[in-house]
Amino acid sequence: AVEIAHLLKRERRRSELLEAAAARLATTFDIPRTAAAIAELAVPVLGDACAVSLVDGDGVLRVEAVRKAGAEIDGSIASLLKAQVDLPDELTRPVLAESRAQRLSEAPPSARTLGSGSTLLVPLRRDGMVVGILHLAHAEAVSGRRHTDEDLMLALEFAQRAALAIENARLHETARRAVAARDELLAVVSHDLGGLLNTIALGIQLVSRASPDDGPPSVRKHVDSIQRAAVRMKALIGALRDSAMVEAGHFTVAPNPGDVASLLSDASEMFRASAEEKQLRLDLAVAP
Repeated sequence: AVEIAHLLKRERRRSELLEAAAARLATTFDIPRTAAAIAELAVPVLGDACAVSLVDGDGVLRVEAVRKAGAEIDGSIASLLKAQVDLPDELTRPVLAESRAQRLSEAPPSARTLGSGSTLLVPLRRDGMVVGILHLAHAEAVSGRRHTDEDLMLALEFAQRAALAIENARLHETARRAVAARDELLAVVSHDLGGLLNTIALGIQLVSRASPDDGPPSVRKHVDSIQRAAVRMKALIGALRDSAMVEAGHFTVAPNPGDVASLLSDASEMFRASAEEKQLRLDLAVAP
């Protein structure tokens, strides 16, 4: 009966932590908030203190978030916990290199005068790569606990979900930067195209005014076609600007009736000169 009760308690502890992780980590989409959420979830279930360290773009392990079990922890106990999660490179390097969790049954040498405790170093691993380390520390003066094999197994499961959340946050950040860069490019391109189009429109207006009314009909036809094309190009440039509003959720669609026959006529005139050069006849028929 005692064994069954222990198994039930262990399973309840496991399910509560993993369910809370699934719910909480699904709502964080940037790395600082995700790391902070991971540390908060781990304390006090997996340790009296937790630090989340991530490997940056230069391959350096940096502490992203730290959490301690309660504001009442201070003095030498707080120093002990800090020493247990802020470990030297010689202790964290094997975890990164071998992608293998380690359990330190005693406090690190630099903190043993402060009290006793145990530390788990659990790799955050995705797609065969270690993206960080989960530091979990117990101080016996806080909870009277030391890490067990069960703690290590649960920490490994939790670390899998934490690593997935970190990867999702990084992908979201990459996508956000890509969208920002695209919007900036669209703004520059639409501005530059608008300037060029204004030059074209002004030039064709001058040509139109300088052309005599009794001039060749083909010249007037081409001038009118270019003017209509300029108007449509201006609308397309406006559509480029609108794409940024779509991403921001501020774009409003206002349907208006359009003249399909006029649109097809403009398109036909744009290609008529090229067709005539190749001795092709271009006919347009619009259903009533």
